[in-house]
Amino acid sequence: MSSIEDVKHLQIPLQELSDATNAFSEANFLARGGFGMVYKGVSAKHGNIAIKILDPGLGQGDKEFRTEIALLSVYKHENIVSLLGFCDEDGKKILVYKYESNGSLDKHLERKDLTWIQRLQICLDAARGLQYLHDDVEPHRRILHRDVKSSNILLDENWKAKVSDFGLSKMGPTNTQSTYLVTRVCGTPGYIDPDYLNTGFLTQKSDVYSFGVVLFEVLCGRLSRVTKYNDKREYLINLVKIHRGRKTLDEIIDSNIRKQIKKASLVTFSSIAYQCLKSGNERPTMKKVVKQLQKALDEQLLDGDGKRLKTLALENENPESKPKVERSTSKKTKNSVKLPEPPKQDYIHVRARRGQATGSHSQAERVRREKIEERMKILQDLVPGGNKVTGKAPLLDETINYIQSLQQQVEFGQQSFDMVEVSFASQPTREYSNGSSLEWLRMKIGGIAERTTIFHQWQ
Repeated sequence: MSSIEDVKHLQIPLQELSDATNAFSEANFLARGGFGMVYKGVSAKHGNIAIKILDPGLGQGDKEFRTEIALLSVYKHENIVSLLGFCDEDGKKILVYKYESNGSLDKHLERKDLTWIQRLQICLDAARGLQYLHDDVEPHRRILHRDVKSSNILLDENWKAKVSDFGLSKMGPTNTQSTYLVTRVCGTPGYIDPDYLNTGFLTQKSDVYSFGVVLFEVLCGRLSRVTKYNDKREYLINLVKIHRGRKTLDEIIDSNIRKQIKKASLVTFSSIAYQCLKSGNERPTMKKVVKQLQKALDEQLLDGDGKRLKTLALENENPESKPKVERSTSKKTKNSVKLPEPPKQDYIHVRARRGQATGSHSQAERVRREKIEERMKILQDLVPGGNKVTGKAPLLDETINYIQSLQQQVEFGQQSFDMVEVSFASQPTREYSNGSSLEWLRMKIGGIAERTTIFHQWQ
């Protein structure tokens, strides 16, 4: 794996990135991710680019920054995000990627026009990317991603899926299927392999488990995070296991695609997804996952006579919204599907109804607006970088994402706390690799929980 010294040719001056984003203007701001702030820019050399600025406050540090550069500067694949360069200047650490215009998979899971065939193709693309990491990067070596989730699967302008975010990745040997690395547990609650969480042993099957979670997110049209279901808060995978036992999986399949899925395709897809959630070596390899997803796609594309359909459109779809099939010259990307453009966001403007009295109404309206502005100011102060977000709807979206990340940190921190408490009791002076003690971890969890409480009080 290369070092920073080996990739100096990829360095991009800070001024060049500032010019590409109009001085990192609000108009170029895209989102806040696990790494930090993300901006869209236009480069004379690379065209449209995505720029991620590291925020140490989010737990990302120099190690993650260097890992991402070292891996993505060497290992290339059509289903792996493309690193164009980096900047390490004036105390800023920035990664520059090819801009993937359709964003991350998690933002599209609830789309009504995202057909079953399209979802299968996206899953197949992502699986091929992970298979490359596990089997093909170089002889006797594999990359373990360690944070596979739908928000780390990006979609380009042709809706081809690409695995992203390699800051937590590890490289290990491939001499046996059972090879593991002993490492501190990292990842996202709801996606972390339970075996890895309980033992600290990281294997390729840890990525397989996380990908199995993604497969069920795609099938059910909902995120893995804790959601309310039948008056109980459950992770998606807990629901899947419950309905698996009852043989009632149909009840939690996304209603937008339930009638589209052919039985054979569903059986193949759900079977391999369930296998991914098994324990340890009972899970399949990513090579097998790719094979079964291709089979599920082929089964969905077969007509009643066993012939492959010429188009990917389903009979019950509106002809005007039928997706176009893009034939690729690469064997690894056949059946690539171009999805419809995402719907435009609707904005609702509030105004007095015609014929209403304007005096008292306008005064009440002013008071209401003042209260809204006051609450928005509280949110801007609460959310890191909130003062850079314009508009009420985007600010609320950022706030919700921020609070959800805080809740996940609380859950993950508590899990970590439980795991290390026993060892710290016997070795009270022992410290984490980042210099944090048990007392620091307890304070960290408390601080996150306090910020979450502030938001709920604001509501």
